[in-house]
Amino acid sequence: MDYELRKMTSSDIFPICSIIKKIGIDEVKGIISSPEMKEMLSKGDKADATSLGMAFILDAASLIVGNLPKCEAELYRFLSSMTKKAEKELREIKPAEFLELIIAVIKHEDFRDFFKGASQLLK
Repeated sequence: MDYELRKMTSSDIFPICSIIKKIGIDEVKGIISSPEMKEMLSKGDKADATSLGMAFILDAASLIVGNLPKCEAELYRFLSSMTKKAEKELREIKPAEFLELIIAVIKHEDFRDFFKGASQLLK
């Protein structure tokens, strides 16, 4: 599928925040502070660091995949606005193309700038 991503605007902040919230960003904090993670962190050797990283990635990926259906409508609406493609058209593309589109949005310079700016709020 051919698509061109438009420049993002301030009105994109709201659907992005909604999608992130529904994906479970608050729950990711729970993974980090879980007793299992705390125990692995307290050991502090290199082998445990690798195990800790893998455990976190798997837990976070499981959480995100499990929560994706919660933001399906918002995700299609947002991707439709970013590509100027109809939501119906996006619903009919191949799974690999859909994932490529999501990755392209995440790598989009404006998207990265959004997170860079949002991270400043946490400092």
